[in-house]
Amino acid sequence: MRKFNLILAILLLLPFDSKSLNMFEYSLIGTGVALVYSQYFDNSLNYESEVSKKMELINEYYDSKKTTIANNKFYSLPIQEQLHIIEDLYLLNN
Repeated sequence: MRKFNLILAILLLLPFDSKSLNMFEYSLIGTGVALVYSQYFDNSLNYESEVSKKMELINEYYDSKKTTIANNKFYSLPIQEQLHIIEDLYLLNN
């Protein structure tokens, strides 16, 4: 990686011929390249998102029509889905 950076610095900073870009524009290009590089190799995101987990839980509930649901799963749902599950459980018991 250092060899690549050294070659890149030599090619960009040594004036082999006249270039129309000034140092400010070079710094913007460098910042953009660094930003794209860091986003491309970013491993902090999970492959399974929160929305897919919630939809999987809702589908699991509707498919099985359980009368119980785990507290931590229930409280991670949106309020509308919580109310809908409470309504369904109320209708099942009456």
